[in-house]
Amino acid sequence: MMTDDDDEVTRSRGGTPIRSVSMKTDEKRKTPPPRKSLPKMRLRTMAEVSGEHSRPLQVHGRLAPPRDPREVAKRRARDLVIWTCVAFIVACAVTLGVWFLARR
Repeated sequence: MMTDDDDEVTRSRGGTPIRSVSMKTDEKRKTPPPRKSLPKMRLRTMAEVSGEHSRPLQVHGRLAPPRDPREVAKRRARDLVIWTCVAFIVACAVTLGVWFLARR
């Protein structure tokens, strides 16, 4: 219920009146709040999101670089060392297994 002085009186559950007083002036009460504009949606490709477009292309574009024989030799030597270590570890494990079984 609105009165002349813009006070609103409502009843609470217990029956006692709750009085609320508006502190707004007439100017604030009559002007609607400014409406915010929604941002424009823009679809982007996965390459654009992952940064593919921002990375400069190499000299050869998307082609594979030329074969470097020194790099191939390094890779083969590294593979040889790794497989030698794996074979040595397996040989040690087999030797220990045989030794522990032979002790029984």
